[in-house]
Amino acid sequence: ISEMSIDKGGTHYMTLHQMDVNKLQGWLQAPDEMKSRIVAAAKAYLTLTTFPATNKFPSEQTMFGASAGVNALVLLWATEPTYLEAQPPEFWIRWIPSLIGDGRAGNDKNPAVESVFRMAATAAPAVMNAELLEQIRFENSGQQKFLFCSEMVDRAWSESLGIALLGELRGNIFVPSIQGTILYKLIQHSVPGSKQWAEETIRAEYQSDRGMALAKTLVNASDDASWDVLWPLIQTDTRFGRDLLEG
Repeated sequence: ISEMSIDKGGTHYMTLHQMDVNKLQGWLQAPDEMKSRIVAAAKAYLTLTTFPATNKFPSEQTMFGASAGVNALVLLWATEPTYLEAQPPEFWIRWIPSLIGDGRAGNDKNPAVESVFRMAATAAPAVMNAELLEQIRFENSGQQKFLFCSEMVDRAWSESLGIALLGELRGNIFVPSIQGTILYKLIQHSVPGSKQWAEETIRAEYQSDRGMALAKTLVNASDDASWDVLWPLIQTDTRFGRDLLEG
């Protein structure tokens, strides 16, 4: 595949993570017989490789095997979508960790990767939810404390994922900034109980970093900004009010 990534006479190879296989010059210029062999190789890799079973996710690194799997899925999505549509949940369960770990499903640069990611989420929603929750916990424990998989959460959204995320917030295991990001998603998707939980938590913890993060989210995310909850707190604690409104 690397050989397909350079123009005739060129010397620069793309990494697997950079590739959009069905747009590579080597693919576009290949005869039909060669394309058929490449598609067959993609199917063989997806069904026969031991990579998904022998590598642990989440990971700090973008693994070559994960990106190779995503590239194979994208190639089949472009050339034989019916093949992917016919695959059982077990097929997708093998590759969901790689789709998340590869990371390209979390940006807007490759619609084909996004489409494959959505297929996986539809085929195996419970596993997608569990793996995304694991990824969020992993990012929460990192130095940057930032929700890098935010777009993937949006693209895999389901009622069950929303309920699971609310449960994680109730457990208070995430840093305040990530809790605020998740709460915003819950309110935007009208997850039952999410706004009420946030308001109750703010009443009890408004002087904490968590309380402030949740309060700022309510101001930005809810139609009424929860003023019936926030205004009495602002009147009682002017510092809280200043930090909330200026922030």
